[in-house]
Amino acid sequence: MTFTADDCLGFHYKHEEPLVISMDLNNHNVHRVLVDGGSAVNIIFINFFKQMILEEGEESLTKVSYPLIGFNGSAAVPRGKITLPVTVGQGQAARNVQEEFLVMDCDSLYNVIMGRTMIHKMQAIPSTLGDGSKDEEAKQDPSRGEKKAKRRKAGSSSLVKPTEVDARPETPSPEPDKEMEDISLEDDSNRSV
Repeated sequence: MTFTADDCLGFHYKHEEPLVISMDLNNHNVHRVLVDGGSAVNIIFINFFKQMILEEGEESLTKVSYPLIGFNGSAAVPRGKITLPVTVGQGQAARNVQEEFLVMDCDSLYNVIMGRTMIHKMQAIPSTLGDGSKDEEAKQDPSRGEKKAKRRKAGSSSLVKPTEVDARPETPSPEPDKEMEDISLEDDSNRSV
């Protein structure tokens, strides 16, 4: 997947939406996964954790004694931690990892928060660039907007592999406008800039 400057022409970004995806977690299709590069840990919220069919239940959690500090400075001690298999994407683009999650007993709009440890382990680049709406495409094919909304509702991932993205425009490197001059540094006469 490659984005160029032309891809952004005509886009209208009404507001910045969080990146929310679906993924497979412990062989369960999980919706409402917040991708949060600002989070140092991965989190499963207790209400969702209880819905997952784990034979051992909360006994499968390893106890933790340290608190999780929120951005507002409040502290909460997790119910425990657990390592689970995670799959994001499909086919050749799929990424499979074993990842540790803290289980938190608090309310959330999300089932899971994917922190930067998992983002880095998957070698993913979170992007909300494609979440805008393009006037030209909508005029040519009104169903495109509906299809995009269905894909977003279905939880299609906007995580892409670094090797698939090159957003840099094809522009030549700048050239100096006049003759270059070598200047020797006093400390080392062998070096020049």
